[in-house]
Amino acid sequence: MNVIVSSRFAVHVVDLDTNEIELIRTSGYESLYYGITWYQNKLFLGRRDLNSNVDSIVVLDQDLKYIDTIFKDHDALRDTHQMIMRGEELWITASKRNTVVIVDPTREKVLEEWRPVGNWGDDYNHFNSIWFYNDRIYVVAHNKGASQLYVFLDTPERPLESIRDMGMGSHNVCRSGTEVIVLSSGDGYAISNGGKVHNLYRNNYPRGVALGDSFSVVGLSEHCTDRGVRHKERRGAVQLYTHTGQLPLVGGTHIKTIELGTGMVLEVRGLDFPDMAHNNLPWRGRYGI
Repeated sequence: MNVIVSSRFAVHVVDLDTNEIELIRTSGYESLYYGITWYQNKLFLGRRDLNSNVDSIVVLDQDLKYIDTIFKDHDALRDTHQMIMRGEELWITASKRNTVVIVDPTREKVLEEWRPVGNWGDDYNHFNSIWFYNDRIYVVAHNKGASQLYVFLDTPERPLESIRDMGMGSHNVCRSGTEVIVLSSGDGYAISNGGKVHNLYRNNYPRGVALGDSFSVVGLSEHCTDRGVRHKERRGAVQLYTHTGQLPLVGGTHIKTIELGTGMVLEVRGLDFPDMAHNNLPWRGRYGI
């Protein structure tokens, strides 16, 4: 099983069976790599240049080699975080603008700048994660503290539901049966909309999750209270969990932790299996199917 992991310094592919790690892209201290998603034989990486503070999307081919950089320094894409393909549209959380930006990556065209909760000002909610399930759209509001989850119908006119008490400084969203789960990064565990806590091995800073039917892979970084060094000096890892229940689960029995070295983990996606925390579509390229 392979996962692709973005971090402060680089993008890696991790083989969960052999523990082998391959470096796909690196930028030294120059960049943050955030969201990961793909469409057909192109993989998209969110990137922020720390020298210019410019966001862009890096495009890789089916061999995970560089093709192009798109949406470079586009006004709609500011402080981009998680992104996900939905059909031929790329949905991107733009935390600085407090929006979700919907783009056509093929034509490099912005289709819509959606404000999930109205115009409350830049970075008011710090939206950082988005996910789709059936006719629902889930958006995580980090809120720079006590977090909440907004749920929308397929036509995102107004929230169908606002779920509070969804952890502290939370990221990511997925589902286990009727439970919706986020990673409460500030608390060091996963938490469901019913308040159930899913403990994780080594209570650090979880962020990034890939979910299979009987296992999960969670990104983990060291805790750090100083935002000035939090990306740069924290060590990152991925953890593999398995479980024997009938429903997918974040956490469970801890199998292994694979250390990645210096650099905070920002995203984890499953490459060669249907990742239920992504869009269930395995990558059709190198390390995929």
